[in-house]
Amino acid sequence: MSKGIYPVGEKGGEVLYYSPLKNERTPSFFVNPTKNRFNDFSTGEKGDIFRLVMTIEKVSFKQALELLNAQPKPPLFSFSGYTQNHHDSKVRLLNVIPITKEVLKQYITKRGIDLDLARKYVSEVHYSANGRNWYALGFINDAGGYEIRNALNFKTKTINDITTIKTGSKRLSLFEGFFDFLSALQYYKLDKPNTETIVLNSISNIDKVLRLVSFYSHTSAFLDNDPAGKATFNKIASSGVVVTDYSASLYPNLKDFNAFICQNHK
Repeated sequence: MSKGIYPVGEKGGEVLYYSPLKNERTPSFFVNPTKNRFNDFSTGEKGDIFRLVMTIEKVSFKQALELLNAQPKPPLFSFSGYTQNHHDSKVRLLNVIPITKEVLKQYITKRGIDLDLARKYVSEVHYSANGRNWYALGFINDAGGYEIRNALNFKTKTINDITTIKTGSKRLSLFEGFFDFLSALQYYKLDKPNTETIVLNSISNIDKVLRLVSFYSHTSAFLDNDPAGKATFNKIASSGVVVTDYSASLYPNLKDFNAFICQNHK
C-alpha cells in the first residue's frame, strides 16, 4: 500500500523509514522488499502486508483484505519512492459518479472531512490500469484530468495539472493536495473558498503557479511541513510576492493541514 511515507535510506538490503505507527525522530521501520515483510522496532510490530494494514487502519483481516483488493497492482507492498509508479502505466478513466462506495465514505470521514462537504468537490472515479478496473476518489484539475486517491492513500492521476477555483478575489490560497484544501474549508467552516484557490496536486507544478502569484495582492500558503513544502514556499517568497506561511503558524508540529484536522477530529 502507499501511505505517502518516503524511505530515508537502506541498511543490510532493507529499506528504512520513519515508523507509520508512531512519531519518532530516529527511523526504525524496516521493510524487506524481497520477503515483502516489515519490522517496526519502535513498536515491536512485524509481519506481512495484511498485518500492517490491520495495524495502521485498525481493521480486521477481512477488512484489510477488502482494502487491499481495491489497491491497484503491482505492487502489493508499496511505499512511495521504492516501487513502480502506477502513473507509469496507462490510466484510463471509465466513469465519474457521486461517491457511493462505503469504503470511500469511511475514508473521507476518517480524514476528518464532512462527507457532504467532500461531495461538493470530490467524485467517485472508476478507471482501468494494469489490465484491471479500479475505483477511487477523484479531484478534477484544470486540464480535465483527475487526481486519484483510494482508501489506502494510493495516488495516481490521469493528466497532471493544477486545480484552480475562481472567486474573483485578489487574494490567493495555495495548497499541495485536495485533502488539505478540504481541510481548510472544514477548519474555517466554509462550503466554498472566499479567496482564489490553487491546489498544486504535485510540487512539480509550482512553476505554473509562479507565473500567477504576482497577479494577487497576497498569497496564503498552506503547504506541507517537509523539505519539499519549505522549498516550495521559499521559491514563492523569493519571487518577490507577499506570501504568508500558514504551515508554520497553524500546524507547525504536524505534517500538513489534514493531519491538523485529523488531530482535532480525534
